[in-house]
Amino acid sequence: MREYITYLQCSDTCSYKKVREMAHLNRKRALLMNEEDIISVIKKDEWMMGALRAAKSLELQDWWICAGFIRSKIWDTLHNFSVRKQLPDVDLIYFNPSRIDEVEEKELEKRLKTIIPCIPWSVKNQARMHFQNNFPPYFSSVDAIAKFQKQQQH
Repeated sequence: MREYITYLQCSDTCSYKKVREMAHLNRKRALLMNEEDIISVIKKDEWMMGALRAAKSLELQDWWICAGFIRSKIWDTLHNFSVRKQLPDVDLIYFNPSRIDEVEEKELEKRLKTIIPCIPWSVKNQARMHFQNNFPPYFSSVDAIAKFQKQQQH
């Protein structure tokens, strides 16, 4: 808090309220310092846990729910938003090099929609996504996730 008080004294335009908001945000950030903190926040969110249980029920190998699902939760937590940010989709990725047909992905989306119809599921087999992204073949879901940023820049 001392650094914020110093900031307050050094800035004519900074209000005490803003300093308090900055201190509050800093305390929230301290709550999300590592993987365990993020997992703890997610475990307390029944909607997220329901989505994870639905994904697990598909019994896919090497699957992840990623992107905005996690990023938005972290953002909302850090900024103390009480209402969940509406997601355009929930990205479930998996890696199955033996079945790279997009039809399988659509079937999986249908199964998920029967479990939780209010979630806009997007299911993608990362074993085929390198074709779409003009990359060398991925070795796993983690390998594909590591290249997500590069895909956006490509």
